[in-house]
Amino acid sequence: MKILLVTVALMTMAQVSQANDQMLLACRQVSDQAQRFACYEAIPVGVAASAVASAGPAKLDNWGFGRRPADEAVAIDSELETEVDDWGPRQIFSLKNGQRWRISDDSDGVLSKATRKVSIKRGALGAHFIAFDGTRTQPKVVRIK
Repeated sequence: MKILLVTVALMTMAQVSQANDQMLLACRQVSDQAQRFACYEAIPVGVAASAVASAGPAKLDNWGFGRRPADEAVAIDSELETEVDDWGPRQIFSLKNGQRWRISDDSDGVLSKATRKVSIKRGALGAHFIAFDGTRTQPKVVRIK
């Protein structure tokens, strides 16, 4: 299993690296210095800010279910519908965007009363993690609605 994960990770990095190499080669051929600089600045580095979902509800309806298209967001920022003091295994959270997520691992934790902002982030192999504002622990979650 570890060998499979390492292989998939290396293949993904190689594809991203190849795409960036092609962009660098294209920029290198631009003769005007200002245009060349603009070309280099346009090359994406890491996860673009547009990859975090700020789209309307129509784009987020199926986020977290099954396979994802290549242009789908890597995270969703929202708020909890109700105040939550803590979490534990199999606890369900309702978000203001209408989604419901259940803790799928054995983690538990305590939240401050001020914590209402959350971010659902994609992990490896289709996993999702919920990040509560102001905490370090990110429990694994599964979307149920």
